[in-house]
Amino acid sequence: MARQGDNKTKGKTRKRLPVRVKGDTLKADGRHARSLRTRAAIVDAFLALIREKEEVPTAKALAKRAGCSTRSVFERFSDFKELASAAFDHVLQQGLSTPVGDTPSKDRATRIAFQVRVRATNCENWLPLWRVLMRASIGAKEALQIRMSIVREMSRARLRLMYEPELSTVSQWRRDATLIALEALTDYESWGRMREHYKLSFEQACEVWVAMTDQLLPP
Repeated sequence: MARQGDNKTKGKTRKRLPVRVKGDTLKADGRHARSLRTRAAIVDAFLALIREKEEVPTAKALAKRAGCSTRSVFERFSDFKELASAAFDHVLQQGLSTPVGDTPSKDRATRIAFQVRVRATNCENWLPLWRVLMRASIGAKEALQIRMSIVREMSRARLRLMYEPELSTVSQWRRDATLIALEALTDYESWGRMREHYKLSFEQACEVWVAMTDQLLPP
């Protein structure tokens, strides 16, 4: 009797345990997925609001745009710098530069035009975020400063790749000096001045960068 009862108990346990674990796992996965969606919505709201007003949005404004509660914002991001870092990572994952394909093997004019348009598009899209993060990076946590350095290095690496045929013909000093000048020329704020202060259209601003890039590059 005891042996049969033990078997019956074990059988019941074996039947119930997988169902209970599976249900708990599904609930946990569902909560995690919802949390990730809410986090992504907050990041998207942050980027959208910065583009509109070029200032740090309030938690209330973020919650309204993201369709969640203010509490949900603070549950996922302890402060502005943490949210800013997450937004920066999102932008980096999207890709701040377009794949070059076989463009580096093209003629000089084609490479310059391609690089300028890619850079101009990035500046047009992310200038507001860059300005807000630049202000926030003053005295900011190391993590945010590292991200700013990553973006600058990505820009320099792109320039080295696109203009290697010209840069390879000069000394290391001239190469470094040219890269510094090209990075400064195609900086976010340079784009902002052309578009906002000088009221140039997108195409006109691109033409300025194309002409000046051609002047800076070695023949």
